[in-house]
Amino acid sequence: MLENEIKINQLPMIGKIFKYEFISLARTLLPVFGALILISAVAGFFLFTEDFFEGFDDNKMGMFFLLIPIVIIFICAVTIITYLQLGRRFKKSMLGNEAYLNLTLPVSLWAHLFARILSAFVWLLIHMVVIIASIVLLYKNLWIYLYKEISEEYTYADLVDLFFDYTGRSLNGTIALYCVAIIISLVYIAAFIYMVYSIGHLAKKHRVLVQFIVVVVALSAVNMVEGQFATGLLLKGINEGMAEREIVDMLYNAFFVSTGCEGFFTLVFAAISYLILRFKLNLE
Repeated sequence: MLENEIKINQLPMIGKIFKYEFISLARTLLPVFGALILISAVAGFFLFTEDFFEGFDDNKMGMFFLLIPIVIIFICAVTIITYLQLGRRFKKSMLGNEAYLNLTLPVSLWAHLFARILSAFVWLLIHMVVIIASIVLLYKNLWIYLYKEISEEYTYADLVDLFFDYTGRSLNGTIALYCVAIIISLVYIAAFIYMVYSIGHLAKKHRVLVQFIVVVVALSAVNMVEGQFATGLLLKGINEGMAEREIVDMLYNAFFVSTGCEGFFTLVFAAISYLILRFKLNLE
């Protein structure tokens, strides 16, 4: 099937595959995300009310230690469900029954993989936004309290100036760079999930165990490489009497070296999935 790819414009087909994969995952993930938002909003309604900071009593502490763990457990559960659904959807569409139909489409294999990584990236981005929104809702009253306190002393322009005075860097520029780093990290996670399922599919038995071993080995390798580069950069730059800005520059460089490593491993993971689908594909 893979040898009979038709040479046509792949972009429209990528869009169609992306749309199909996105909608397929939406049926499961949207209700889960909605439940997390609802639970966080309800919990946030009872926490950090106006009289919360006036003094603690058993009711306040009991509410605090009951609601926050519940939301944290739900956040962890939603994250696990999201990752599993992304992997299972990839397995079904490229390694399972649906692959018989998908691989007869006039779409190159790289386009199949790219569209699915793109779909997974968007869902991971939505997942991140939902997690942030749930935390904001959980601590809603606290954020309002802190905003009132800070806004009385500083404007956003003041914060920008303070950030520049301390780091020598633009706050807006730093936020933009971190957004790019987040995008790379999310694509990295998507490629990693697909690589784990692709390698696991090569095993005839105990595929879950094989996938677990792949996760441990791959993450260990990534952490070792990132650690060597980032830690080496930090140790090389450390010296006595360093100025604050020099320390900040060193931390920035280490962070972006780590992000660069994630970008490199994203390509490696995607290439492994592609090669397995190309040469070792054994449909269920």
